[in-house]
Amino acid sequence: MTFNVSDFRSQITGDGSRGISKQSNFQVVVNTPPKILLSDRSKNAQDNIRFRVESAEFPGRTIQTSNYKSHGYGLNSKVGYDVTYQDVTLTFLCGADLGEKSFFHAWQSMVIGNHTRNDDITRHQSLGYYNDYVSSLGIVQYDTQNKPTYAMALAEAYPISVNSMPLSWSSEELHRLTVQFAYKYFKETDEPAAGKGAKANEYGAKLTINGIPSVDDIFDGFGLPRIGEIFNIPILNTNSFTFKGSSDFSSLF
Repeated sequence: MTFNVSDFRSQITGDGSRGISKQSNFQVVVNTPPKILLSDRSKNAQDNIRFRVESAEFPGRTIQTSNYKSHGYGLNSKVGYDVTYQDVTLTFLCGADLGEKSFFHAWQSMVIGNHTRNDDITRHQSLGYYNDYVSSLGIVQYDTQNKPTYAMALAEAYPISVNSMPLSWSSEELHRLTVQFAYKYFKETDEPAAGKGAKANEYGAKLTINGIPSVDDIFDGFGLPRIGEIFNIPILNTNSFTFKGSSDFSSLF
C-alpha cells in the first residue's frame, strides 16, 4: 500500500480520528495514609499537593523470563514467570516553606520510624506496619478539550526516595522535589475483569468512585476521591455521566 500524506493527516487530526495525546494534559491525585502525623506546614502542603505536580509518568512493567528448551535441546523459548512494576517518579514545585519535603519525610517516617525522637526508641524508631503506610495514587490523562480520557490507579503505594534539593547563591532556579514511589500493581481505564484478579488495596479512606465509569471505576477500592469531588462538579458524582457527553473541563483551567 502506497503511503499517502493526506491519509496520514486525516488519521491524526481529521474528523473521526483518535487525535493525539499531550504530555502536559494530566492530573495526579495523591491519597495519603489516614494515620500519618503531619505538622501544620506539612498539612498545608498536603491539601494542595495535586497543584504542585510539575511532572509525572505513566509507569510500565517488565515480564521476568527464564529460558526453556521444550525438548531439552534446540532454541530457547523465553517463558514468563513473574512481573516487575516499575517505580513511579513525581516532581513537585515546592512552596516557600518547603512543606512538600516535610510532608513526604513524614510519610517515610511511617515506614522506618522517626529517628529524631530519642525519648522512646521502641515506639518512634521501629519499622511501621505495611498496612498503615501504603496508600494509592491516581493519574488521569486529558485530551485537548480537557476531558479525561484515560486513567491509572496505583495500589499500595508509598514514597521510597525523597531526593535532595540543591542550594546555590548563584542560582535563581525554583525548588523542585523529586519523589520516587513503589507500589504493588496498577490498574488501567476500561481494564476488563477476567479471571481472579489481584486484590484491590483495602487501606486508606474507603471512598467509592461512581461518577465516570471509564475512569472512576478503576479507582474504586483504591481509596481515591471521585473525579467530581476533585473538581467540585456535581454532575461527575452521578452514575449517568459518561465521556460520550458534551461536558467540558476547559473552564477549570
